[in-house]
Amino acid sequence: MENLIIVGVDPGTGISSPTGMVIFNPNSCDIIFAEELSSTSKTTEHKVKDICGAFEAILMIELDKYVNRGWKVVVVFENFVMRGKGGQVLQRLIGALVSRVPKDFEVIHVYNTTVKKQVGGTGRADKEQVADGVIHYFRDHDESWRSLRSLKTNRKFDLLDAFAIGLTGFYVHTTK
Repeated sequence: MENLIIVGVDPGTGISSPTGMVIFNPNSCDIIFAEELSSTSKTTEHKVKDICGAFEAILMIELDKYVNRGWKVVVVFENFVMRGKGGQVLQRLIGALVSRVPKDFEVIHVYNTTVKKQVGGTGRADKEQVADGVIHYFRDHDESWRSLRSLKTNRKFDLLDAFAIGLTGFYVHTTK
């Protein structure tokens, strides 16, 4: 079994909602980190900069001990098509986040319909179904399972979606 850490990133709908970021070990089901990244800056440019700075700092702080022991890190981003100015901002945010990923980390992009199908069971799964799929994956690790149930109860779907994105990337990584 490969020593592997997954970073799941749900960019939300761009800058108007938080970016969900999670880090977990898909083999042991240990949750290392789970937080919503946001910014109080007024301009889109500064919000993107703030979120990217936080993302990069978290990658370095949380993953340093794993990288130094030779673990493989896979960073998974959700990509989807959104028209108009919101879509442009979203693509800019995703591009800026990807540019902050260290070169020795693997980057995988997955589409939201793939995530829904893989984790929620159908390409039309709603947030609740996707959340249930995530919780089911972590069912044998009591602490993680309880944390995820709490996220669902508190309707922290940006974080639950980030877990689903990470799990989908894990499936893609292991089937290559």
